[in-house]
Amino acid sequence: MQFWRNLNNKGRILLLLLTSLVLLNTIVLVTTHTLKRLSHSFTSMLNDRLVPSTDLALVQGYCYQNRLYLEDLVYHQKPERLLAEISRNNGLIDSTFLGYKKTYLTAEESEHADAFVKALERYRQHELRILSRLQVQLNRAPDAGQAAASGDEAVNLFYGESEAAFANMISELHQLSGIQLLVGKTLYEHTGSQLFLLRAVAYCSLCISLLVAVHLLRVLGIKPTVVFGK
Repeated sequence: MQFWRNLNNKGRILLLLLTSLVLLNTIVLVTTHTLKRLSHSFTSMLNDRLVPSTDLALVQGYCYQNRLYLEDLVYHQKPERLLAEISRNNGLIDSTFLGYKKTYLTAEESEHADAFVKALERYRQHELRILSRLQVQLNRAPDAGQAAASGDEAVNLFYGESEAAFANMISELHQLSGIQLLVGKTLYEHTGSQLFLLRAVAYCSLCISLLVAVHLLRVLGIKPTVVFGK
């Protein structure tokens, strides 16, 4: 306060302007840094959470489709269309999940992603076994007894180890979806804190601007007046 009193009006004005300049640059730096982090958070939410969540939903949908197609093959034998659909879906599962693995994954996500790939391989082995048993019926084997036995074996495989392998595979997908949701919520909360910081900086800059304006008016000896029209 003593330093302030010893300054003349020009010195006080200069000090206020320098203080305003320093505070303004500080606010700009803080805001720029926060906006960069906010932009990174939104980009991460889109590229590493929203898009991968869609990929997981697509993979899960293709898996269920193939399971239904396989069941339809076991009971209704419609090979031409269903075999092609199963093959197409398997290709889509592989390409979609490969894209998912290229996104940012936590250590836990990487672990479950590898577990899903292994579970998928095990299920496809059962799938191939079922299709090979059905091949006798699909080719219309002359031995009706052999065809019926192969059909019964395919049904038993479908509801036996194949069903357990499918459940394990879907369980890994559910685990990945749960982690996606948890990490997404964490990113959302982090984004909320950054928005709060931006609001705080905006309010502080407004208050500082008002204080500087008041001091400048006092130094200049200007008293604000309100003129009302007659």
